[in-house]
Amino acid sequence: MKQPRGHRPARHETKRVGEQPVAPTDGTRAASDELDEAAGAGVGPRNALVENRRSARAFLIVAAQVAVFVPVLFYLQFGEVNAFALSFTGFLVVLCLLVALGYSIPDKPEQQTPATPATQQVSLPARVGAFWLVACAFGPFFGWLITAPEFALTEGDWWWRYAARAALSVGLPVLTALPLFIYARGRYWCVALLLLVGVTSLSAWSGVNTLLDLREGPTVERATGYYDAPHNSFYPSAEGRPFKLTTLTHTQRTIRIEPAAPPGEREE
Repeated sequence: MKQPRGHRPARHETKRVGEQPVAPTDGTRAASDELDEAAGAGVGPRNALVENRRSARAFLIVAAQVAVFVPVLFYLQFGEVNAFALSFTGFLVVLCLLVALGYSIPDKPEQQTPATPATQQVSLPARVGAFWLVACAFGPFFGWLITAPEFALTEGDWWWRYAARAALSVGLPVLTALPLFIYARGRYWCVALLLLVGVTSLSAWSGVNTLLDLREGPTVERATGYYDAPHNSFYPSAEGRPFKLTTLTHTQRTIRIEPAAPPGEREE
């Protein structure tokens, strides 16, 4: 009997007695799932490269906005843009540039620093260096809080408050940056070195005047004006009374105000 055209005979698969079906392993199942997800979402090397470029461009725009708006906010709030404001602004700008640089570098083995036994072993200096960015950001901030203008300095506490600010603004960032110099290697070693030196210098810059006042100490000068004792404020005026001002020259902070004898009279 002839079979009709276009009709295939059914395939009969033989199965041996006692043979179990081969189940897919976990590795093959996971690989298959990843391929299906990538195919469904359209994820690939080209799309990842486009996303990285888009993210790098966004952080560059944020860096430009931070450089403009943060000093303006400091001026509107405090009436001045001091060294701390500039250091804080510079840190945020460098941080945005660092993230943009990370997105712009291709994720390839030849672009990465090869691991060595010295870098694989997690030592105490490496653990200290992990807090470098935190120290550069919050060290100057807490140092500024310790010597904030809202809390008047006195002859009894100015030294330890300035010493604490110098330790937080200068000592801590430098201490945490030193162990990271061993990682400034590979193709982009110059970029890593520039970031280490630049960010650490910005933090230390906010405490330079404090270090100078610690080294030179306070100075005493005569001035005429009006003294507001409840607010510990002095207003210079040629028509006011004479006063002796004990000031810290580089930070322009007054730690003591006392009346002075008029010109031509001896002070007791």
